[in-house]
Amino acid sequence: MHIAKNNWSYSIQQLAQLLKPKGRLLLTVSLDRGGLDAEQRDEFGRLYVPIKPGELEVYFHGSGFNLIDQWEHFDQWNRSGLIWNSYVAEKS
Repeated sequence: MHIAKNNWSYSIQQLAQLLKPKGRLLLTVSLDRGGLDAEQRDEFGRLYVPIKPGELEVYFHGSGFNLIDQWEHFDQWNRSGLIWNSYVAEKS
């Protein structure tokens, strides 16, 4: 969510290089953030790219990962309106 979409493929490929075969990646991203400017940045300048459920699957498969699980959950600190999507992927 802090990486521009045009860098997603490269970033996931780099993560894959860090893992051994059958190594697992846990990735958690927010589904949407309020209060962002036109460039998708918060008041501190942090980038928050909205990532819809299922959108990362193509990048996982293209980088040699098999998606094992995906789930949506509310924020553990009860921040209003913040929903997370978690992924577990295994390197082929």
